[in-house]
Amino acid sequence: YFIPQAEQCGMIQLITEQVLAMVARDLPQFLKMDPEFCVAVNFSAADLCDNRTIDAMDQFLRVSGARPENVEIEATERAFLQGPETAELIDALRAKGFSVAIDDFGTGYSSLSCLQSLSLDTLKIDRAFVETINTDGATSQVVLHIIEMAHSLHLEMVAEGVETEPQAHYLMKRGVRYAQGWHFGRPMDISPLCEQIRVHAAYEEVVRV
Repeated sequence: YFIPQAEQCGMIQLITEQVLAMVARDLPQFLKMDPEFCVAVNFSAADLCDNRTIDAMDQFLRVSGARPENVEIEATERAFLQGPETAELIDALRAKGFSVAIDDFGTGYSSLSCLQSLSLDTLKIDRAFVETINTDGATSQVVLHIIEMAHSLHLEMVAEGVETEPQAHYLMKRGVRYAQGWHFGRPMDISPLCEQIRVHAAYEEVVRV
């Protein structure tokens, strides 16, 4: 829970700088195996209010050798609702080719207005709603409404916290193409991740042949 503390004391942008530096260091080896590899980086509310973020992303591309299409910028709904300067910065990032995702969608109180007023590419469905799939929970139908809303706005979707095959099947059947969670894999070090990418690339090559 150090992130809220970093935000309160004004150090969150220093953390973003460190994260970008680590990603720029590691990303080239992934791009060598898969030029279409995409990594998502979380940005804070402060990052999305500061024009220096544009310069930081330009520097990131120079150092990593990545293309804007290799990076998705994520932020929570609260981070997006900071004012017109945030919308302008998001538009500038998207104009450069970066995709932008709203993270933990559905947990804020003005999510619909946020979607209607911002230029976004991806909606990440919060795990709190995913875990109610196929249950009798009071919010079990919310995930379906979120999916329908995203479809109507032509947004890509990523479901968070998918832990079971029935959840994955439910989402796939309703057009959610991407998901993350323990059903697919747990956090891992970079070496086993690279090995998984190699295996996947080899499989894709066999399929094409």
